[in-house]
Amino acid sequence: MIYRYIKTINNNAIVASDKNKHEVVIMGKAIGVKCNRILGARIDNELIERVFVSNNNQNYVEAIIEKIPYNMFKVVELVIKQAEQDLNTKFKDAIYLALVDHIYFSYKTH
Repeated sequence: MIYRYIKTINNNAIVASDKNKHEVVIMGKAIGVKCNRILGARIDNELIERVFVSNNNQNYVEAIIEKIPYNMFKVVELVIKQAEQDLNTKFKDAIYLALVDHIYFSYKTH
């Protein structure tokens, strides 16, 4: 898939557009630093770890990604992959954001 740069959220997340001009949030280690940050520049697929299609919740997705440390996303990714293996199923990306948001909330309140 080809994605084009729109803006940087933080070091590990950017907003881009897909081939249909829909906005997506892309995560990857240091993608916000390593990608070509010229409006409309093509994003190198090697930098992409996860893509979130943000239909009506663009601000929610950006807010979560902006405030939560990258290492928490990696932990949640490992947990979800293990659960998918154990349960022989595939979860929707929405569960990824909900779980990381929940864990981060619990973490910061302790």
